[in-house]
Amino acid sequence: MIQRVPPNSTKKPTRVAAPIQRERILQAAATLFAKQGYHGTGIEELSQQVELGRGGLYYHIGNKESVLAEICRVNVTEMIAVGTEIRDGAGSAEERFRALAAKLMRNIADHIPEWTVFFRDFIALSGARLEEVLELRQGFEQIVKDILEEGISSRELRDLDPIAVKGVLGQFNYAYLWIRPSGRLEPEQVAEIFCDSLFVGLRSP
Repeated sequence: MIQRVPPNSTKKPTRVAAPIQRERILQAAATLFAKQGYHGTGIEELSQQVELGRGGLYYHIGNKESVLAEICRVNVTEMIAVGTEIRDGAGSAEERFRALAAKLMRNIADHIPEWTVFFRDFIALSGARLEEVLELRQGFEQIVKDILEEGISSRELRDLDPIAVKGVLGQFNYAYLWIRPSGRLEPEQVAEIFCDSLFVGLRSP
């Protein structure tokens, strides 16, 4: 889209829609990949979905794998930023974990196609892109681990084998399979129920 200016203006028109167009393409790709799988979706199908020729598509997002990488990157990067702020903030370990769980569940519910692709199709990435996504996954897991370890150190939580973090995260991460924004419970309520159940076992006697 070109920003229009008065005929007698000396200001040159500027492109203002490239970021919006890119976001539109990424959303369409996430929806198609989530429904059909990364390998089951062709670049021609994506072109038709967003009504752009291949040239226009490549201009905005590069190749198909770069689209997958961006879809896998965006929401976990946001959650790392949110998680870092919560981890480093005030409150007990349980309070901070609950705050992070609520944010995570809301993010998953609001971006189900993207999280579906993130968890299911990331393995289709290669080289540096795969390494980056794996590092991002590990980065978020480390934030959860840090919060729980602080609770253990303060004797708020009982001592846990590190493998417990995998189980704790799994309860939330795979909510993309069943949670719906318009469900009976708000995502934050689901997170609260999960936390109530978890902390019965996590709290120090």
